[in-house]
Amino acid sequence: MNGAAAGPREPHQLRLLIVGPVTLDVFDDRVAAGGAVTYAARCASAFGVRAHILTAAQPGFDRSPFDGHELHAVDADATLAFRHRTVEGRRHLRVIDDAGWTLSPLDLPPEWPAPDVLLLAPLLPDDIDVLSFLAMPGPRHRGLIAQGVLREVGAFGEVHRAEAASAILRAVARPDLTAFVSQEDLDEDAAATPTALRALVVTRGAAGVDVLSGTERLHVDAAPLVDPALDDTGAGDVFATAFMLALETGVAESLGRAAEVASVFAGAKLERLGPAPLPTLSEVLARREAVYRAPTGVGMMTSETLSQEATRTAATSPRSASRARLGRVIAFANQKGGVGKTTSTVSVGAALAALDMRVLIVDSDPQANATSALGQRRPDTAGLYEVLVDDEPIESLIVETDTPQLWLLPTTPELAGVEVELVNAEAREFRLRRAVQSLRDEFDFIFIDCPPSLGLLTVNALAAADEVIIPVQTEYLALEGLGHLNATIERVRASLNPRLTIRGVLLTMFDSRTNLARQVEEEVRRHFTNTFHASVPRSVRLSEAPSHGEPIQRYDPSSTGAAAYNAVAAELLERLQEEMRGEVVATGQRARVESRDAS
Repeated sequence: MNGAAAGPREPHQLRLLIVGPVTLDVFDDRVAAGGAVTYAARCASAFGVRAHILTAAQPGFDRSPFDGHELHAVDADATLAFRHRTVEGRRHLRVIDDAGWTLSPLDLPPEWPAPDVLLLAPLLPDDIDVLSFLAMPGPRHRGLIAQGVLREVGAFGEVHRAEAASAILRAVARPDLTAFVSQEDLDEDAAATPTALRALVVTRGAAGVDVLSGTERLHVDAAPLVDPALDDTGAGDVFATAFMLALETGVAESLGRAAEVASVFAGAKLERLGPAPLPTLSEVLARREAVYRAPTGVGMMTSETLSQEATRTAATSPRSASRARLGRVIAFANQKGGVGKTTSTVSVGAALAALDMRVLIVDSDPQANATSALGQRRPDTAGLYEVLVDDEPIESLIVETDTPQLWLLPTTPELAGVEVELVNAEAREFRLRRAVQSLRDEFDFIFIDCPPSLGLLTVNALAAADEVIIPVQTEYLALEGLGHLNATIERVRASLNPRLTIRGVLLTMFDSRTNLARQVEEEVRRHFTNTFHASVPRSVRLSEAPSHGEPIQRYDPSSTGAAAYNAVAAELLERLQEEMRGEVVATGQRARVESRDAS
């Protein structure tokens, strides 16, 4: 499965890999082979694409929906049955038995070629090792029918949305991934996820579909149906497949046009229940013209409309140039070296910059790794040393990086002499605090990359910071220093900086394949409840990025490392927004109490 195809392909040449379990779809009058893979296979046939399909099912299952495709089936102990009725408003899932297999890239036949397009279609979270497939090299576009990973099964077999739906989406988000989810499986917080995805597609049944990306928010009405009361089983699966294939085969030139094609295919599926083939692509395109291009056609909010709306509202946008900045100072600290402090500082900063946040990286490590990681390698660079020792104004030494919205206060190895230079200086622990104080109104975030020690430079950073993020490598020895660092933070809080808090622990170099990494994760999460939900995997691309002088978001934006740090940045913003909302509520409550007391 190595190597990736470049450039567009003819439909019959497109290498499409579909992964998911076969199910039994139980209707009142029949039982049929189901699961997203069967509906996706039918849709691929309509496009003229011969797919490779990896599935799990009981031996002897109905293979007819996969005629014309390359099928590899892993024998599972049983097959899930999806019963089409509701229990208190929830669809009911009858589990015959645990399917007994989690599909992973190891199940792929070695002779299969690397795919151009990957579509993952789990019914339940354990059906597919989603993260392993997303880490697999090759595909230029990956799709996830996300209902399966956002669901939980209740005591009576009812299917409902997982409580952590938004966190799950953030954990899998990456720039080459399109996630498909129905409105009933989506929570409100998940709407912020598109910034880290190629697109988030929210299907709303008869109400149409929303397509959300970092730059567009589109709504496409559903194609009219002959009978709106038809069962919608598999319509979302057909939509997802058609959406991706429309883009990858060149049938649609934009997200909105792809949604139109997919909506017509989904409607056609409703009108052709069971194993009947879907209409041909030419028939669907003709119907799209009649539905969406006719003067009386159904509506679509276009990207042009959204662009005009954005222009009208730019002056009042909370992220306009004139808005108040957050002014949050955060130190990345751990006295143990090699745990990913610099990589985390730079990568989270770059991810926030991509979200239109103004970010300053302060390199306070004499090794100057953050400076070189952002492309500043001149040995005569003036920076933090001059600020701390010579009282140079910090504003004059900040440099703009190649990443928009990301600035750097560089450093050089000369910084190692600060402890000797300031040995008799008055209030030497507060030098960095005084320097960055004037910048709070200019930046949303000021990140301080601390050295791997608990000396004067780290104490200066902790005295200047509002919060600390502690990167921790998921190995046993990395745990030993956490207690010492926590004690240092407590001493700084007691004597130098009473407002200092631990924002969270960030797990780095995480390898889910090892028992040790999972044990360390459990231990950290038990002792530090504010540990970030997102963790950073061990990644060669993350190691390579600093040597090219670029954050991972520029060096390899489609890598798992970039996706992980994008998720960390999104989680950091979400936490801050929740806290600010809580502060607003508390302020309002105090105001009402004071008003009542005054009256």
